Amino acid sequence: MGKNAQAVMENMFLFSVILLLTIFLAAVSIPKIQQSTSTNKITGALSGIKETAESLQGLGPGNKDTLQIEIPKNVEEFEIGDNFMTIRTSDGTNFTQELNVQIKEKRILNPPEGKYQVSITSLTGNIVKIGKLEQP
Repeated sequence: MGKNAQAVMENMFLFSVILLLTIFLAAVSIPKIQQSTSTNKITGALSGIKETAESLQGLGPGNKDTLQIEIPKNVEEFEIGDNFMTIRTSDGTNFTQELNVQIKEKRILNPPEGKYQVSITSLTGNIVKIGKLEQP
């Protein structure tokens, strides 16, 4: 019975080491995965707005579309400028998207985390209007 007890103890020790390594790897990986997911949401929102605005501007005045975007929880500020958009995050990172169109109404938003609809309208010439972020 001594050999069986020793084998059980060795297996328990090996299992404990594997479990601790798994917990450590999960603890290290989860924040990186969350940051990557947040970055993907931010860049997706910016590029979606850019592509929609530029497509509508090419179609001419009066064309309008509504876009669904998702803002992650680490966004502190969303700035819509003359021909750019910038999202600033809580860790100090700035994501900027240059636009090939002019924005009619410049503003700075502080949206909470969530899913939003944003309407984009082509106005005269090279000007587009990016509407308010509205929750569906």
